[in-house]
Amino acid sequence: MRYLKRVIYDDGLITAEDFDELLKALRSAGVEVNRVSDGAVAVPSDTLFICMDKSTCDTARRSGIAFITYRMDEKDSQCIVEGFEELTADFCEKMLMRQTGRPWIIAQTDRLIIRELCADDELGMFSDRWGDREYIKRYADCQYRLFGYGIWAVIKRDEDVIIGKAGLFNSELHDGLELGYEIAAGYRRQGFAYEACSAICGYAERVLEAGRIFVTVSSLNTASVRLAGKLKKAENIDIVISLDYTDDRK
Repeated sequence: MRYLKRVIYDDGLITAEDFDELLKALRSAGVEVNRVSDGAVAVPSDTLFICMDKSTCDTARRSGIAFITYRMDEKDSQCIVEGFEELTADFCEKMLMRQTGRPWIIAQTDRLIIRELCADDELGMFSDRWGDREYIKRYADCQYRLFGYGIWAVIKRDEDVIIGKAGLFNSELHDGLELGYEIAAGYRRQGFAYEACSAICGYAERVLEAGRIFVTVSSLNTASVRLAGKLKKAENIDIVISLDYTDDRK
């Protein structure tokens, strides 16, 4: 489903290098494109402004519409664009989704959807902070915006239910990203952990351009040791396995 329906841009941007290519890409994706001077009706839930002056930013802000800026720093802007050669319709949609509080989909497999967490998610099957919706809201607002990665929801597609969480975080033990995961008790031993972690490794390599991921598990946890070994053999990214983890919370 595409949320982005319309992009409105400052008239002066038509002289920006590579901007025409973005317009072509947006139109090819079925997105309506208008200049500010066209007077197009903007709907906050499906419109993104591309601004190059403060007055257009103010217009977007007053209307509650998401906006990005071209070579200018402005409060509430989702992104400062220095050039348009790498911008895509998907990127513009993600900027809209971030502003309107919609979670990004990170990866999809045959059985799973991996997406960002949001405050409405029910994670009561997990202990400690992940059962606290206020914590999840603060986490989503800060972690994803600042880093572009974190712990994500693992959703079983045919049931549309969260069956686990998995993702990447800054390791306290190693210099780099660490992979973590937890699958709810009723869904273990069905290959979901490997399916989710494999998709996340692919995302880390392809999108985050990570060359290495750390997996830290207890040597007593034979299932996790096997999973880490399978990832190390199957993934193009370098998987570094550490077998010295102990859970001191218990």
